Amino acid sequence: MTPDLKCIRRCVKKGSKYGLWSGDKAYELEPQTKVMQFAAKNVKVTGAMSGETIRVAAIETVEMHADRKP
Repeated sequence: MTPDLKCIRRCVKKGSKYGLWSGDKAYELEPQTKVMQFAAKNVKVTGAMSGETIRVAAIETVEMHADRKP
């Protein structure tokens, strides 16, 4: 499934939060202002996890290889 940037932004405006989807799991990312520019992109996140929330220390875009499934 390819993320739709317009859909993501619309959901966030309605109260949803930016998150990281990995496999069948979704994690909330904090602080939101640090991650909003990465919406709908493949990223590598470094940080501390507490429950279902990742406190982001670093985030960067990564290329998705054709032989890997998202």
